[in-house]
Amino acid sequence: MFEDSILITALASGSGPRVPVVAGCVFGILLLAGVLIDLYWLRTRKHAGLNVRWMNRRMINRAWPLRGFLGLLLLLAACHVLGWMVTVAAGRWGGGLSEPAAVLVQSVCFHGAGLLLIGLYMVRSGRGLQECFGMGPVRPDKVFLRGLRYYLAAMPLIWAGGLAYQFLLRAAGTPVNLQPVVHIIRAAEHPGWMAYFILLAVVVGPLFEELFFRGIAFPAAARYLGVPWAIAAVSAAFALLHMHGPTLVPLFLVSAAFCLGYWRTGSLWVSIVMHACFNGVNLVLLLGSG
Repeated sequence: MFEDSILITALASGSGPRVPVVAGCVFGILLLAGVLIDLYWLRTRKHAGLNVRWMNRRMINRAWPLRGFLGLLLLLAACHVLGWMVTVAAGRWGGGLSEPAAVLVQSVCFHGAGLLLIGLYMVRSGRGLQECFGMGPVRPDKVFLRGLRYYLAAMPLIWAGGLAYQFLLRAAGTPVNLQPVVHIIRAAEHPGWMAYFILLAVVVGPLFEELFFRGIAFPAAARYLGVPWAIAAVSAAFALLHMHGPTLVPLFLVSAAFCLGYWRTGSLWVSIVMHACFNGVNLVLLLGSG
């Protein structure tokens, strides 16, 4: 829902928001922490000797039956169309929805309905969170710190790749701007709307999108394409479905990092925390940019 990089866009485009020095310093500290984690992992060879074949098989074994996966895709598409129709109908016969209200309708019809559909499938199939997504009972502090480490470790590559891509866009004369939803959030005046956007960006969005893209689509693609190509395919779909050219490459890299976090740990909690951290940091930068 909210996978923009405020600082990348601000640096690459003169039209981006003004990022205060303090916010820039905080982001710089996060990047430095990520570099240090990467160097530590390289030095200690933390990921050496992995049983890659077993980890690939673990991921493939979690794939939904093809019929269930395709059925979920069709139902999600129908829910998305329903949200669009409600928005259009409100504009034609009801005087129109405000932009925050339109986001609410679309998120309920897509994120909310998606979570409900996934839950119904799991109840009907008799499969639990641990079996489907490696989401067994965990200590919240432990899973948060683990996800935070993987988020920080991924940030240097995501930031460098995103910045290079957006500078190339600018050099080619392509406008570099923020996602439309970012402007809606910045313009929100009522505290209730702001609270909802925070909930959507940090909780609901990461939960649904990780369940669907990494928890369901990634294993399904891995069954037919193998894990490396599945990461590429899911990440390309994730980036394209956000329908925002200036963040196409950053979103691809973000999705690939989430896939690798899930593949490496076997726990979808890790990629959910990574996603929430990514959205949360960008949201803080956005709100701090005035």
